[in-house]
Amino acid sequence: MKNTLSDTMLLAIGLLAAALITGCGSDDDHAHDGTSTVTVTSIAPGSGASGTTGTPESGTPPADVSPHPGPPAGSGLINANPDDYRSGGSVDGDVAFVSPTGNVWCRLGKEQYTAGCQAKTAPIPAGADCRGSAEYPASMLSRGFVLSGETVTPSCFNQGVFTSPERKPLPYGYTITDNGYTCTSRESGVTCTTPSGEHGFVLSMQEARAF
Repeated sequence: MKNTLSDTMLLAIGLLAAALITGCGSDDDHAHDGTSTVTVTSIAPGSGASGTTGTPESGTPPADVSPHPGPPAGSGLINANPDDYRSGGSVDGDVAFVSPTGNVWCRLGKEQYTAGCQAKTAPIPAGADCRGSAEYPASMLSRGFVLSGETVTPSCFNQGVFTSPERKPLPYGYTITDNGYTCTSRESGVTCTTPSGEHGFVLSMQEARAF
């Protein structure tokens, strides 16, 4: 009788332990099987061009950044008036423009995730997470870069983050500066740089490269 009782108790303990292990595994599975849809699908820190790319820092870039100097003499570039490109026509609006082809959309705002460019047709930038989701498959994502101070983040987007209702093109050969960021429109694509002028990106139908 004692052996039978002991065997029964051991069996019960074993079943309880198995149930606890199964329960923990189930909770862990549920914690990872949901796909979060975000506006910006970013990258792991340190991907892309060494020392210039990564996940944008929290908070907002400094508001009092020194303006990037205009195009060098003899460059053939023309300075565009940023006030002509302010979203909504407000003096406080962000500078926003599109490339002459309408493929690249850019915004030069102060707040987090308001500075950068995105293009519907462009290569996937090196290091960007463009896997998409069931709701937003990879084929629907636009590709581009987020600017935050001196940080350039290759990204994919499921929304128009840098779009503007004005759709005002920046002609080829023109450059525009606001909040320390400078973008130049060329037939080869749009080039934007950080306040120091040392980092940035090139974005076009053929190229998506951080530097």
